[in-house]
Amino acid sequence: ASTKPGEALELNATSDDDILELMLPVTADDLRPPPAPVSPAAAPGAPRLLACLGELHVVFTRMELFWSKVELSLDSVLKRSEALEVLLGFAETPALKGRLDARLATFRDFWKGLAEWELDVVMPPQGVGA
Repeated sequence: ASTKPGEALELNATSDDDILELMLPVTADDLRPPPAPVSPAAAPGAPRLLACLGELHVVFTRMELFWSKVELSLDSVLKRSEALEVLLGFAETPALKGRLDARLATFRDFWKGLAEWELDVVMPPQGVGA
């Protein structure tokens, strides 16, 4: 069942756990078979304890994935803010700001012009005419 642009996608998420399941993909650790059962006579609470530890492992693995994505996002934002600081440093005086504006306009015009080209005509796709 595909959705069309602008059509709502029904995810049927009714709890925080359902939402977390949608956000975090299944990992290889989730696909491992459960360990061999321990004999109940050896340790009466061992099967329940192992099941709880397995659930904790899945939760921590997903948390690790989530926080690594957060770290990458924050790193990207930090790099952009540092680049913005450098650009703003070039606009300290009116003369420097005018020069920066002129260069940015030239840069913008170059990319607009490049976007208007039909690149298939200028550079034929690889494998054509070879």
